[in-house]
Amino acid sequence: MTTITMDFSAFSGLWQLSPPALNVSDETLYSDLVSALSDIRENLTNLSSKAVEFSTLCDELAGKAEQAFEMGVAVDFEQLADIVQNNEKNAQKISKQFMDSMNRISRQVAKTFPEMLPDCNEIRRGIGEAYDKQTADLRGLRFRLMALAAEAEDDGSGMVLESPEDVKRFFLSLA
Repeated sequence: MTTITMDFSAFSGLWQLSPPALNVSDETLYSDLVSALSDIRENLTNLSSKAVEFSTLCDELAGKAEQAFEMGVAVDFEQLADIVQNNEKNAQKISKQFMDSMNRISRQVAKTFPEMLPDCNEIRRGIGEAYDKQTADLRGLRFRLMALAAEAEDDGSGMVLESPEDVKRFFLSLA
């Protein structure tokens, strides 16, 4: 049996940003906040480019798995799908924690410096979109692996749903 290894640990640090801690009693809060927002904006730009790399990695991994299947290599696609699902859940957890922190910070900023709230909202939205994209990429990879698992075990008795869109169409057809 050939082993396909998926190591997402290299990406784990890329998706974890630390929101700044705010100390409302600090006299330099405003300049610190401006600096922190600038740093986060820069990290968001880096995060966006890493999201594109991550998307490409997911496509490459799925392609390699599909290639292995086509070559008749025995692969435990269900196990790979489980690994991806664990990474997907972890990404959702990290996203929720970060977004909760950003929501708290935004509320603090709105109380003290309401003029900065649009910047905070823009950053929150951008980071949320990056996390959502990562989760969607992982979900897409997982669906592709699940389709390969189903196809590898196919006894010819039913259809194989190969994408999230196939799953949606199938369930909508039941309604």
